[in-house]
Amino acid sequence: MSKFSKILPWWAFLPLVGCFVLNALVYWTTQSLMADAYHYDFTLPIDRKIPVIPWWVSIYILSYAFWAINYILIARQNKRACYRLVFADYFSKIVCGIFFVIIPTTNVRPELIGGGFWEFMLKFIYYMDSPTNLFPSIHCLVSWLCAIGLRGTQVSNWYKVFSYIFAIAVCVSTQLTKQHYIVDVFGGIALAEISLLLGEYFVRKKNFT
Repeated sequence: MSKFSKILPWWAFLPLVGCFVLNALVYWTTQSLMADAYHYDFTLPIDRKIPVIPWWVSIYILSYAFWAINYILIARQNKRACYRLVFADYFSKIVCGIFFVIIPTTNVRPELIGGGFWEFMLKFIYYMDSPTNLFPSIHCLVSWLCAIGLRGTQVSNWYKVFSYIFAIAVCVSTQLTKQHYIVDVFGGIALAEISLLLGEYFVRKKNFT
């Protein structure tokens, strides 16, 4: 058995690569398709009251490592946990793509004052990530899948608790960096829950063990 297969079984490798590929296809393709379309701004009064706290960009950036670690951790448990997560991921990204085309969204980012490290990092995120494809939030969606995907697995309870806490922190970071609206957060979490329920139905139907 290779060292790699000890980390991730062969039957989980391509499905997880598919998660990454589909995410990129949905996100970048819809951005390109809808570049000249009218974009809706779902900013609510409560959104305007939430301050910008630049250091929260650290949580926003760390979420990428959190996704990779948890997707691998879940997928290596067994085929049932792996394919439940993968189905939920694929389904949710397709739904996101539909929303990004039917209801393209944008927001107005604040002017960042100050030249500190975290202000620089947040400006970099703003530069790299245009304010579109906001509803539902993929950051919140995937982070929540990372937490709820651990349900029914043999992963330690302390790590399950940590995953929920970190997923919530990611959702908070999307607000305090002004990357998303409040409704994007709830949309992402709701879509994650629905997608995992459908994923559970899928693995039961296919009799994965």
